[in-house]
Order: sequence, then structure tokens, then C-alpha cells
Amino acid sequence: MSRTRRLAAILAADVAGYSRLMGADEEGTHERLKAHLRDLIEPKIAEHRGRIVKNTGDGLPSATNMYPATSPNSSTALIADTISPP
Repeated sequence: MSRTRRLAAILAADVAGYSRLMGADEEGTHERLKAHLRDLIEPKIAEHRGRIVKNTGDGLPSATNMYPATSPNSSTALIADTISPP
């Protein structure tokens, strides 16, 4: 049996203050988080050939195959866009 190895970059993201936000406005927080995932996070990860491994509600681990110089750029771009959305 032949084994194939892959090098991957792992990104673990978490929503700061999620419990506080949910306590203040559960429905609004959930809708904003879904929109943020759909409009920013999922496209940025896909752009860099990655995938979300699991969505835990207020966090998500994702994996990106290590193509030359793309994985670190994916995380950096995601962080930059989160701070200052396009």
C-alpha cells in the first residue's frame, strides 16, 4: 500500500466575545456570523484551496494544502479582511 503525504496549514478561528454577543442578541449575532462566514471566510479559504473542517458555532478549524506560498497568505488575508472588510 502506497502512502501519500500532504503538508497542510491549519487555521483555528474563534469569535471573541461570542457568549456576550449571544447573550445580548442571539438571533442577530447568529445571522451576522452566518453572513460573515458566507461572504468573507468561506470564499477566502476556498480562494487559497482550503476547506473548513468543522464549524463549531463560534469557531472553525480549517485546513489549506501547502501550495507554494499560498497557505500563509490565506491566513494573513483572512485576518486583514476581518479587521478591515473589503
